[in-house]
Amino acid sequence: MALLESAIGGIAITVLETAFKAGKLADKQIKGAYSETQAAQKAIAAAQNYVQRYEQRHCQVKVMPGLMKEPLPLEDIYTAVRLLDDQSIRYFLGLDDLEESYRARGQRNFGFSEAERQDGMRVANEQQYLMVLGGPGIGKSTFLRKIGLEALKKNGQIQRDCIPVLIELKEFRDKTVDLRQKIAAEFETCGFLEAAAFTETSLEQGKLLVLLDGLDEVPTHNLNRVIEHIEDFVDTYYKNTFVASCRIAAYRSSLKPADF
Repeated sequence: MALLESAIGGIAITVLETAFKAGKLADKQIKGAYSETQAAQKAIAAAQNYVQRYEQRHCQVKVMPGLMKEPLPLEDIYTAVRLLDDQSIRYFLGLDDLEESYRARGQRNFGFSEAERQDGMRVANEQQYLMVLGGPGIGKSTFLRKIGLEALKKNGQIQRDCIPVLIELKEFRDKTVDLRQKIAAEFETCGFLEAAAFTETSLEQGKLLVLLDGLDEVPTHNLNRVIEHIEDFVDTYYKNTFVASCRIAAYRSSLKPADF
């Protein structure tokens, strides 16, 4: 309830503005069924439902499954993430970049213990496109969920006029890869009127914070297709904010540095 009270004020205006712009794309359907007041009420109800659903699905963490029956709130267990700066992260991108980093430092070690580490939430708040790299079990998925949670809060650490949408990329198992459809399904489940039109308008206006979790979890046979789709999607809807997560090894073997 605390999250709902904090969040609804944060996204309700965004939802209402976008909903009425979306209404222009589906004018007959919406105006034919609802008055303007009813449409506004339904938009607010959908926003409330969306916040509750996000909290239920993404903000409850199972710790030591089998030992602890009840999941714990994300807020209770989250530990602040520290990110390496761009120069340090070059270590993972190949021998040429490694050599460049070595020469720039002018020393015989790469000084990771001394590398500048930045607050993860501050970086996420400042960057429009962010790839979160790390080893297995290091907390990449938890970090993405926390970003979405902070974006929902009225005075959270992510100060963007946007609606967070978390997509688990492992769900793209077959040839049908459609992020727009996946996002629309998230809104439709929560009762948004004309969810497809709402999604399109939100994307065109740059109103979404798209959280793409687990690129390394995409089935191998579908990985190239998913990567190409993400690249095209980001190019098409470049006004939005995108944060993706991936294991270092998968990123190094499957993607070029310029891909995200």
